[in-house]
Amino acid sequence: MTTDKVGSMPTIAPPGEWMSVEERLPENCVDVLCWYEYFRYGDFNRMYQTYGIGYCIDGHWGGEVSHGTKCRVLYWMPLPTPPECRPPERQEDTTC
Repeated sequence: MTTDKVGSMPTIAPPGEWMSVEERLPENCVDVLCWYEYFRYGDFNRMYQTYGIGYCIDGHWGGEVSHGTKCRVLYWMPLPTPPECRPPERQEDTTC
């Protein structure tokens, strides 16, 4: 396969772009960043929107985005690649 063909292939989700759950769901069991809403009691007593980490399995959401009353994921995006672990200069510590 040439690099031209690879570059023209659609991706699961473009990096840095929110995907609507109505358009597409993430792969099963992959952590993603979610924009979701839930009902908040007390002084708020209304729907509240925020973000969190979640995963989807066959259309059902899990993780922190599934806790609360009337939770509903609206959008998601892939998590960024974690930074490389490098020790500070002049140190040979290999632990992170």
